[in-house]
Amino acid sequence: MTLSPLNSAEVSERLARRLGLDPTVHDAFTPEATAEALRRAASLVCPATPGEIVDAVASVLVPLAGKDGVNRQDLVTQTDLLIANGDLLVLRASVQGTARLVYLGPPSFVTKVPGRYLLLGVRPEGQPLLDAELSESIAHEGHLRCATLDPGNGGDLLKAAGLQEQRVDRWLRLPRPMSAGDHVTALRLRLSVALEAGLVAGLEILDPAKPVHYYRGRWRSLEPYDGGDFIGRRPQAYGAPAWCFVQVADGRPKRLIDLPVEDAAAQARDEAWRLQAAIDASRGTPQRYRVRMLTGKEATCVLDLFGPVPSWAVRQLDLVGTPVEKSGGALISYRLVGAAIPTAKELLTDMLWMQPRD
Repeated sequence: MTLSPLNSAEVSERLARRLGLDPTVHDAFTPEATAEALRRAASLVCPATPGEIVDAVASVLVPLAGKDGVNRQDLVTQTDLLIANGDLLVLRASVQGTARLVYLGPPSFVTKVPGRYLLLGVRPEGQPLLDAELSESIAHEGHLRCATLDPGNGGDLLKAAGLQEQRVDRWLRLPRPMSAGDHVTALRLRLSVALEAGLVAGLEILDPAKPVHYYRGRWRSLEPYDGGDFIGRRPQAYGAPAWCFVQVADGRPKRLIDLPVEDAAAQARDEAWRLQAAIDASRGTPQRYRVRMLTGKEATCVLDLFGPVPSWAVRQLDLVGTPVEKSGGALISYRLVGAAIPTAKELLTDMLWMQPRD
């Protein structure tokens, strides 16, 4: 048997084909390919932690891509998006525990517009979501998979293939609208009656005084001069750090509540990110989004987000927009057309109290 060496381009082409993608359109390092690789890894290792899924893909793609290709943080962001839209589910490992594991989302679909369907869920053991014939209707767009079928019977075909239809309102699960001030006041009231925090080793806080457009740079350890109420993360014996809302005095935790508190079924980070958005808006430094109109394309724009947003906001943007390659320091970007533009702006300004960035 003769062994022939392959260069990185040839390996990338083979990986793209193995993931069910057209290698003339997508190499193994595009968002479409990395999202599909994460789904494939999840189908083989779940239940698992998010980190275990990311590591399984990173161990293959990061060395192959080199320093200018995909990195681990890109894969973490993609995994968060797959969890947000329901391809993957995050559930508590036990009723009493706070550690959470990732499970496969059930095969399902949501109707974006008549004839165009957002496909969700992952089948175990690397099995395709649809058979070969229906798979030809799938377009991969960032972390999303959309099927274009005859609006007259498209839904019935997907149901016959074993996918369950989800009602849009139930899938979105938008929270109750309120002002930023009311939201912060409600959570601070809960915090004011919480038990004493005691010693919290390794606590990190999200500093509201740091620039809102650089999310990772806002995290830091407590300093002796710190005082006030902060979103925090504290280490656990098992699993990822736990999200919390903490009252600090003279650089020490005074009171602390673990998140989520408003909806026990919600992800803790969703409540944390919305509360931080409310804190930022209340301080007069709201988080920002950017809208870039595309030259030569009437009523078409790219929406750039510079920090993570709750799962329900991701689902709304997945429904009305198309994920595109991020640019200009953005964390995630969407292409929006026509009536989707005011819908997205209303979501960000009314529910997350954001303002446009020049």
